[in-house]
Amino acid sequence: MKSTYWQAVQRNLSTRVERSSSGYGMKVSIPKSKGVVNSITRGAKTAISTGGNLLGDVDHFKYLGSILNKDVKSTQEIKARIAKEIAAMTRLHPILQSKNISLQVNIRLYRPIAIFIFLYRCDSWTTTAETERRIQSFEMKCLRKIFGISCQQRRINKSVHQEVESTCGRR
Repeated sequence: MKSTYWQAVQRNLSTRVERSSSGYGMKVSIPKSKGVVNSITRGAKTAISTGGNLLGDVDHFKYLGSILNKDVKSTQEIKARIAKEIAAMTRLHPILQSKNISLQVNIRLYRPIAIFIFLYRCDSWTTTAETERRIQSFEMKCLRKIFGISCQQRRINKSVHQEVESTCGRR
C-alpha cells in the first residue's frame, strides 16, 4: 500500500515537472537524471518517469555541494565537510600562524570562515554519537593548531577551551 501511494505521488510530481518545463522549451534529460529513495521507505524504488522512460536509482548523489544518500546517517556528508574544512584551514594556515596577527583576530577569522564551510547544510544531518565525537575532535584539532598546542603537550580539551575563552571570550 505505502509503495503504491509513493509511486503515485512520484508520477504526479514527475508529470508536473515535465509539463512545466516543456512550457519553457526545456526537456528532462533521461541519461542525466536519477532518483534516490531514503532508507526510511524500506524496499521502495523510485517510480519517476519522463516521456514513458523510468529513471534509474542511485545510492547517493551530490546536490548543491551536499551529498544526499539513501542512508539516513550523514557520515559520508560529514566526512566530505571535514575534508573541505581541512582544505580551508590549509589555505588559512599562513595567516593563522603569522606572528603579526593576534590570536583574537585568528579566532575571529576561523569562526565565520571555517565553521561556515563545515556547517553548510548541517540542518539536514542525522548525527550519531560517533559523528558528534568526530566533529568535536576536528574542532579541537583546529583550535589546537591556531593556539600552537601540539599533541605532545598532553593538554585536555577543557583547558584548551578555557584558553580560547580567556583569549577571545565565549563562542
